[in-house]
Amino acid sequence: MYCGSYYRGKVTQVPEDENKVDVFFVDYGDSEFISYSDIIPMPVALRRMPFQAIECMCIDIEPLDIQWNDDVCNKFFDLFCNKVFKAQVGWLNDCSLLQFF
Repeated sequence: MYCGSYYRGKVTQVPEDENKVDVFFVDYGDSEFISYSDIIPMPVALRRMPFQAIECMCIDIEPLDIQWNDDVCNKFFDLFCNKVFKAQVGWLNDCSLLQFF
């Protein structure tokens, strides 16, 4: 729930030791831990609408070290977050691949 408004989401994780669940916002593509009390059933009419976020990944990009450091992650976020891209579908299957340019 953002700013008192409701958004369509999918519960992706239910930790045993917390009163929150991890929710993937299907129209925006981000996730957040939400309190159980902030979750309501989705109206049937909204369930029929296709998701507006498209999950994708960058291919052939690997960290120089064993894992990504915070500086690199922050730079990637600054360069790519909330930007408009043209995508080309490389192939379609259970794990669709999109190529950006």
